[in-house]
Parts: sequence; structure tokens; C-alpha cells
Amino acid sequence: MQRSDTQELLIKKPQINQQTQESKRTAGIAATVVATAESIDIAGVFVMTAVESLKVIFEEIARFIMLPFAALSASLLAIFAWRQAHLSQYEGYATTKAVVETLSAIALSTAIIGGLILTATFALVSPIIFAITFGLKTLFNAGSAIYFGVQASRADDESKKEEYRTKAKDALIGTIIGVLGTTAVIAVMLLAKPVMALFGIAAMLIGAGASVIKCAELIKRNKTATTSPSANSDTATMMAHLGNSYSHNNTHSSQALEDTRTPGSEETLLDEISSNHKIASKSASETPPPKKLTQ
Repeated sequence: MQRSDTQELLIKKPQINQQTQESKRTAGIAATVVATAESIDIAGVFVMTAVESLKVIFEEIARFIMLPFAALSASLLAIFAWRQAHLSQYEGYATTKAVVETLSAIALSTAIIGGLILTATFALVSPIIFAITFGLKTLFNAGSAIYFGVQASRADDESKKEEYRTKAKDALIGTIIGVLGTTAVIAVMLLAKPVMALFGIAAMLIGAGASVIKCAELIKRNKTATTSPSANSDTATMMAHLGNSYSHNNTHSSQALEDTRTPGSEETLLDEISSNHKIASKSASETPPPKKLTQ
């Protein structure tokens, strides 16, 4: 029973790891789709606030659609970030990123909903919230880019080095987007410089392009993992390894049993059995027959 339980555990472990990685990629794909839509939406906001002829349409109609969509996208990104943290067993960076995304979603939703309902009150508050939120996310991404860049240079394992490089690259792109976006928010919303909306448009287009590329990479990796012979043969390899180990152990056990036998032990055992059989036969022949009962 013990061998069976160990076998089951060793077989299930690679399967669980494979399913976890697949779930991470699926959540990542969903997050990149939402991030792409959010970037295009915010780019549209910058365009409509920069072009005088579109500003009226934005104030009367579009802002009631585009701004709530941005808040919804931020909330979905926070949910996907917590999904990644859960699949990573709440590893430090994944959990920190989920917290940052959650705070960002709360701040943006507060500024957007407040600006739509209490326009006069949030006329100055909302741009400040936007600027602070963009700025803090930029600092987080900058710190992450530096940290993972250092970790990549120190790592000896190639898989770890590649993982750190990918995270550093993503964080660096986020930093560039954050710097451009924060500049645009401050210039357009607080300093009334519509021309600076070009920075915001550039930032969102970079973000959308990076999200599309990331999504394509994750989809390709998902297909490769699904159709890879090595991925599909993990269980078979583990079973063969366990079978070989069990056969090897049985061979050693049999050899150990053979080694415990002494020379001539088989002949001694046969002589003892034959002697016991002769004694039993002699005793049976010397026993007198039972007396007959008389009436």
C-alpha cells in the first residue's frame, strides 16, 4: 500500500504542475486581452480630449462609456492578478503586484465614478488621483525592472535567468508607459496642455502593442506545451522509472535471500524430512490394534 501511495503521488505531481502552468498561461492571455482593450480605450480618451472638435462629443456622450470601461478593465486586471498570485501560491512578487493592481483599480474607479456623478467636486480631485495612481504604478514597475534585472545577472540556472529577464522586460515596458502616461495626465488634466496628450496616446499604443505581443507568446507557448511529446510523456516516463525501481528492488531482495542460504542447506533439509517420515512410519507399525468390544 505504501508503494502504491508513493507511486500515485509521484505520478500526480508532474500532472498538477503542468495544469498549474497551463492555468497561469490562460489567466495571462485573458489579462493581456483586457489590457489591450484598456490601452485602446484610454488612448481614445486622450485623443478626444486633445482634439477640440471631439471634446464636445467626449463630454456629452463618450465619457459615460469610455471612462466606466476603463474602471471595469482595471478591476478585471486586479482579479486576474490575484488569480496569478493564487496559482503561484502567493509568492512575494505575484502577491505584491496583485495588491498594486487592486489599489490602482480602487483609485481609478473612485475618480471615474466620482467624476461622473459629482462632476464639480471631482473636477480637480480626479486628475490628481489619476496622476498619483499612474505615478505609483510607474515606481513599482521601475523597482521591479531593476530587481529582476539584477536577479537575471546573478542567476546561474538558465531557466531562472530567462524568467527574470522576461519579468524585467515587462516591468521596463510598464515603466516607459507609466512615465509617458503620468506626464500626459499631469499636462492635459492639471496644466491644460492638450498637445501633451500625444504622450498619453503614445504610451497607450505602446501598451496595446506590448499586450498583443505578450498574448501571442502565451498562446504559442500554450499550444507548444499541449502538443509537446515531452509534456505528454511525463506520466509514462514516471511509470517506467517506478517500474524499473520496483524490479530493481525485487532483484536485490531475491539476491539477498539467496545469499542467506548456506552451502548444503538443501540436502540437509531433505535428509531431515526423510528421517522424520521414517520415524512416523515405524511408530504407526508398532502401535497395537484396538481391542474388540464384547457384548
